[in-house]
Amino acid sequence: MRGHLQHLWLHRGRVLVFFLIVHSCSIQAFAETKHHHHGKTAAKAEPFIISTDKPFDTLMYEAMDIMHRDMGTAEMDGGPDHDFVTMMIPHHQGAVDMAKILLIYGKDIELRNLAQRIITGQHSEIKIMQEWLTRHRSREIVKSEPFATLMEKANVSMHKDMGQAEKIGNPDHDFVTMMIPHHQGAVDMANVLLMYGKDLKLRILSQNIITEQQYEIQAMKAWLTAHQPTGPKSQDRVYTADQNSNTVSVINPATNMLLGQIRLGNMRPDVLSPLYKGELNVHGLGFSPDRKTLIAISTGSNSVTFIDTSTNKVKGITYVGRSPHEGFFTPDGKEAWVVVRSENYISVIDPKTYKEIRRIETTPGPGMVIFNPNGKYAYVCNSFNPVFEVIDVAQYKVIKKISVVSPFSPYLVMTPDYKEIWLTHKDVGKITRIDAEKLEIIGVFDTGFITNHIHFAKAPQGILAHVTIGGENAVKVFTTETVPKLITTISVGALPHGIWPSDDGSRMYIGLENSDAVDVIDTSLNKVVARIPVGQAPQALVYVSNAAPEGGGTINLAPRQTVPEPINIQLKATKGDARGFVVVRNMGLVDAFEVSVFKLKPDTIYKVYISGQKTPVALLKTNPKGMSNVTTIGPLRETITTVSPESPEPSQILVMEGDEVPDSNKAILLSVL
Repeated sequence: MRGHLQHLWLHRGRVLVFFLIVHSCSIQAFAETKHHHHGKTAAKAEPFIISTDKPFDTLMYEAMDIMHRDMGTAEMDGGPDHDFVTMMIPHHQGAVDMAKILLIYGKDIELRNLAQRIITGQHSEIKIMQEWLTRHRSREIVKSEPFATLMEKANVSMHKDMGQAEKIGNPDHDFVTMMIPHHQGAVDMANVLLMYGKDLKLRILSQNIITEQQYEIQAMKAWLTAHQPTGPKSQDRVYTADQNSNTVSVINPATNMLLGQIRLGNMRPDVLSPLYKGELNVHGLGFSPDRKTLIAISTGSNSVTFIDTSTNKVKGITYVGRSPHEGFFTPDGKEAWVVVRSENYISVIDPKTYKEIRRIETTPGPGMVIFNPNGKYAYVCNSFNPVFEVIDVAQYKVIKKISVVSPFSPYLVMTPDYKEIWLTHKDVGKITRIDAEKLEIIGVFDTGFITNHIHFAKAPQGILAHVTIGGENAVKVFTTETVPKLITTISVGALPHGIWPSDDGSRMYIGLENSDAVDVIDTSLNKVVARIPVGQAPQALVYVSNAAPEGGGTINLAPRQTVPEPINIQLKATKGDARGFVVVRNMGLVDAFEVSVFKLKPDTIYKVYISGQKTPVALLKTNPKGMSNVTTIGPLRETITTVSPESPEPSQILVMEGDEVPDSNKAILLSVL
């Protein structure tokens, strides 16, 4: 491969390498600005400025935006030769800017050589084209509408392909995947010039572009083949937010081994003292664009904990409003936004000072916030109201609200091409799809009972959506076509919740809320290939590449506390379609007995009994949708010695309505033996 790239550089003196990148601004806007600037020169705009304070992807988007802007305002008079050159100058400057970004963040020596030669060659070619313009100011203009139409068509095609380019967060890889469709755009537009251009030097230049760019495309494809990710790396990490043990579990995905835990508080029930000062209900997770900082959101202590991923050490804690749920960093890494679910706002935090710097008002009950990679928009789902909101990031203001199918949406994510936002509806078992450009709902489809989180992975069939279905102990895999189709259902452990893929999409990691573990799915086989024990009741789960670039990554980690595995019991209706489940967790001398019921009578009191006992172990009241969840703590297990005259008998769980005495014949729900 190195020989191929070196061979290419020998031709740089006679080749115009045509770099075109169009960012995810609308092609319609591009066309409008292009046609509106015939015959006039726009005022000089600010140039692109590289700052090492910004991550790779943010700088790339900024460079593409500026190149797009300058192409749209280029002086054009309708003549193919002239307009070809005026468009190529900002193209080349964009190539220079992006090559400089690669030199800051790229590691591969061959690509760094490529970037340096791009800078040298493009500066020289910009000068040549500027001199051509100077020599050809006075000339007869022969306008060509077909030329303009085909050039625009080439730009639209390139825009689409670059938007769908695979990006995995590795600068070297992502630089190449964006350059391939960019080069193809150069070939297409050079062919257009050969069809309509008259200037002999430009026609020769265009032919050289076609020859050399096609060669470089093949070389970059060969580089990709040689450098394709081969699975999770030892520097990568999987983190789970463990709600009952108040820990963050840290997994090495290369070995599927638990490295240890970051203890943010005590395990339940050792959190009830008035002197307790640890974190409570560790629930949400997010990470910075540079992968150096993890945030853990605790719903009970109203806190956001900032953790150094290389040392597993807490850097700072921010206390916000009541019951924050999830959070993430802005694409430039300068702010952390955390939804405060029991309030009506998003808390904006400075990750350097750990201080809340502002609040963004939303509909009460914001459930999660994510960002479009362009940094312009944020998207918010809601846990208490049937609404999806769009925020202008620069203005810190909601600019659009969209009504959705249900009031409980705990999770949302963008498709890999950033064209859609998918949000789950836990209460009704559905997913809503929203067009990210038009900001309109384009579809709603059924998924299953207790639809929790969703993520995407690339497969031979295309991009597939993996959805955790908590009530079915399954991950369902759907196509992402106009009408999603169910590809397969993968059985996993109890109550799957969080989900995240490895960067290459070869593995999908599933947090099992009621199994206190993580299941690992091989996406090529659609089967579970490993189970990893973690803390109690894992909720959010994230995969963070290159989180521990040096060392073993075990510093400051505590071992997992050894406790018996949780017991999961299904509840079945004696009649009707009600359902439920119970999980029993041992906490030393006592047990946590958690009951979840669904599709019962609304606003009704029920009592939960264990057979042989006259006193209920739990009392619950359903909400208007007939749902309820309750946890009781106490001694539920009885120890019987081998010399005891008593023989153990399996207990049965009964859910009785109102003041009905425990009777399996009258029970609304019974445990499945």
